[in-house]
Amino acid sequence: NHRKNKAISKFCGQYMPLYKKREISCFFITLTQANCSKLTIKDMTNTIVKYMNRLGWNVRGFVWVLEVSEELHMHYHLAIATDRVNLKGKKLPKLLQLERIWGRRTEIDFVKKNIEGYMRKYFMKNSYVAEGFRSYGISRKLK
Repeated sequence: NHRKNKAISKFCGQYMPLYKKREISCFFITLTQANCSKLTIKDMTNTIVKYMNRLGWNVRGFVWVLEVSEELHMHYHLAIATDRVNLKGKKLPKLLQLERIWGRRTEIDFVKKNIEGYMRKYFMKNSYVAEGFRSYGISRKLK
């Protein structure tokens, strides 16, 4: 858990001050049923980054964690920091409706408050390990 905490601290330490100043936007994405998805988390994060960059939202960094619920359902929680996005009164672009690509249910939303507490909850709550799956990851820009 020390490495997971270090990853989330690094992400939040770099991006939360910018988020509070409204210089960047942060998104929170949930990718369900990871063991039944069409893509790996690496391929999916690459796809999401590519899509966001295509929309003109320069991706600055991301961090993700794998959660295995008590019912043994695996899903990823992904936080992404981008250049400031203003969609006031608009919906997220169809490009970011990710179910078709992931092959399972997904959710995407703007971070409304501090991401650190929310992500730590998933880091710490997860007592199950999925063999053959990494439990967290962070973008290269942050390593």
